Amino acid sequence: MEWSEAHHRVVFRFKILILFLYLLNEFLIIMFVFDFFQDIERERKKRDNLEAMDEDIEEEDVAEIKAAHFEESMKYARRS
Repeated sequence: MEWSEAHHRVVFRFKILILFLYLLNEFLIIMFVFDFFQDIERERKKRDNLEAMDEDIEEEDVAEIKAAHFEESMKYARRS
């Protein structure tokens, strides 16, 4: 049985979606691990410097997804 062109397009888009979700999942895992180790380092510094424990510790800025990040991720995306 011969598959139609429309079927091949749907399968291709589905594969691209699965790949995107996989890469997003990997990215989130890496960011979680990175944040985990940053927290450990922050706690180690706090423990080493007893004076810093008495002061208010500033929270670090949260990384933002900017337009350049989005454009890079969508560079190879197929338009429908």
